[in-house]
Amino acid sequence: MTYADFKTRIENHRRKIRKTGEIIDENKELLTDFIRDQRINDLSDARIHKLLSHLRPVVRLLDKSFEETTEDDVKDIIAWV
Repeated sequence: MTYADFKTRIENHRRKIRKTGEIIDENKELLTDFIRDQRINDLSDARIHKLLSHLRPVVRLLDKSFEETTEDDVKDIIAWV
C-alpha cells in the first residue's frame, strides 16, 4: 500500500467520524485532535490509520464523553474485545 493510500484512508476515517451519529460531538472533536496530534508527533500515516481502525469501533461503544468514561466502562470494552 502506498503512502497516498493511507493518507486517503485517514481522510475517510475523518469524514466518517464527522458524519456518524454513533459518536458524540465531544468525542468527534477529540478524535480529530488525536489525528492532528499524531501527525505532530511524527507518526506515519500507516500507524495513524491503524490506530483509528482500532479506536473508531471502541468509541462507538461509548455513550458518553471520554472524560466521563469510568474504569468499569473501559473494562466492559476490554471484555467486548
